[in-house]
Amino acid sequence: MKTWLHKAYLGVAWLIVAGIVIQFLLVGQALFVGGGFGLHIEFGFYYMGLTALALPILAGAAGLPRRAIGQSALLFVLMLVQMFLPGFRTIVPVVAALHPVNALLTLWLSLKLARQARAYADESPAPVSEGKTLTQSREGAKAL
Repeated sequence: MKTWLHKAYLGVAWLIVAGIVIQFLLVGQALFVGGGFGLHIEFGFYYMGLTALALPILAGAAGLPRRAIGQSALLFVLMLVQMFLPGFRTIVPVVAALHPVNALLTLWLSLKLARQARAYADESPAPVSEGKTLTQSREGAKAL
């Protein structure tokens, strides 16, 4: 069960990275081709919001380390902030101007999480022998 959850976490992490790249493309399209920001907004709200919510849930269900769970939750919070930043355009424009900066931060964190997720998905559930670390037990199991 955990192995499946690790792979699901890996898949969702990379879906978030891909989604952020698509968001940059949609902004470029709105700026240089036309058509407005509607698709960018909807894609960000639905696709990005749901995948970002799924990541910390999967991290917890898979029993990932607290750091991975915390960073996944942080990514979700950054995505929520991302959704609200443009709303400050008329109130505090300098805060709204943080929207692309936060997008870069979410891209960096999502890439970091996706790369770390590979290690979790590749781990095999080898039993830990008494007095040995998890790595030493896996190396011993591979030698057999």
